[in-house]
Amino acid sequence: MVEFWNPRIEQLPKKELIEIQERLLRAQINRIYNRSPYYHKIMEEASLKPADIRNFDDLIKFPINNKDQIRENRNRTGDPWGQTLCVEEKISIENRISTGTSGDSTYIGFTNTDIKNITEMFCRHLWGIGVRPGMTTSLLTIPWHAYIVGLNRAFDLLGLKRWGTGFPSPLDVGRMIDAIDFFKRETTSYSYSAVDASLALEQILKDRGIDPKDYMADRITTHTGDIMTPKLRKHFIDELGGAHYSHGGLGDLWWVLNECQAMNGLHWWEDMIYTEVLDANTGERIGPGELGELTLTGLIHEAMPLVRFATDDIGKIEVEKCDCGRTHGRAWQITRRKYLLTVKGAKQKHITPFDIEEYFKTIPEMYTSQFSFVIDKKGELDQLWIKTTYDPTSTKDTEELRHRLEKGIENEFGVKTKIEFVTLGELPVIFHKIDRVIDMTKEK
Repeated sequence: MVEFWNPRIEQLPKKELIEIQERLLRAQINRIYNRSPYYHKIMEEASLKPADIRNFDDLIKFPINNKDQIRENRNRTGDPWGQTLCVEEKISIENRISTGTSGDSTYIGFTNTDIKNITEMFCRHLWGIGVRPGMTTSLLTIPWHAYIVGLNRAFDLLGLKRWGTGFPSPLDVGRMIDAIDFFKRETTSYSYSAVDASLALEQILKDRGIDPKDYMADRITTHTGDIMTPKLRKHFIDELGGAHYSHGGLGDLWWVLNECQAMNGLHWWEDMIYTEVLDANTGERIGPGELGELTLTGLIHEAMPLVRFATDDIGKIEVEKCDCGRTHGRAWQITRRKYLLTVKGAKQKHITPFDIEEYFKTIPEMYTSQFSFVIDKKGELDQLWIKTTYDPTSTKDTEELRHRLEKGIENEFGVKTKIEFVTLGELPVIFHKIDRVIDMTKEK
């Protein structure tokens, strides 16, 4: 039986939910117009006044904006927040930076009310997957991420015992070994872990002749930082044991996406954030189930409300009631714009990391592999060049494996493929996750 942290709100009829959203939208538009120089300028240039935006149909009039524009405004004005801050700087009591996945890191500010709201987001998720008072928790991710502002407070509100086993990246083997020593001494009921960290921890345990299930079989884990593919989830269940849920979103607007026990998409909370999907080429709004750029509007954000903020994430949404009973929408983050590769001869329009990860999960030697695409020219690529790790403990002949992978990917996707085996330390890392693209054209 599904249990809810906030039963009334989580099961609110859609009609009431939309009424709440549009009331919050009107207040937020008025707020940014009067308090944010960045958004005031955007609205003035579009000949918009707050009274022009009364509902989500009207919101289409509002110009799309993105992080690059905020960065440009930051660099031009010298304001760390790019003039998006809607409170006095002293009222923004906690400030974090983004991971920098799509470029230079940007600032993220929080007021007390913001912290209360992001904490509520995490409480709904944690309670919904079975986290209960008295459990012991561990963090296997970067400790300064914007999400941690709410996650740690949710742990406290739920009465959990907290262990800070966070680490900078999956390449920090020393900290991973420290985490293993911690797991030997302390039974952990819940972990919040980067996907790459979970895979790295698994490999380190196996390299030392330790069965990961000895430490993780009874644990609930939320995985963040990368897509939880069906085959990856099966792998975690088979190799680690326990229950595994996916988590994603966007730190800038603390768009917290969390999987429920139905495991059919990641919920966001519609009473806090409005989500739309735009055609990646035309910028026009498209419907549920269609693939496009995920675009967000913060409805309850005090310090840094962002409106029609294009995330650079390609995905889709579903807004019908979930099997778990929640009426709030679900999203699927498929990939980032920069990860959409066009390769000569491909059977599909784009090849993404998701495609290759799913393929690698069919190869025993590649199950825990980490990889990056290499872009060696602009436009359509002549071949798919992949730098990847492999499992040496299950590989007898690396040349045979390389040949098998190149032929297998060519047969599956129709593209000429170059496989280059590397160590984990040779792949680019953005804090807690592997950067899936090495763009050599920027070096030329």
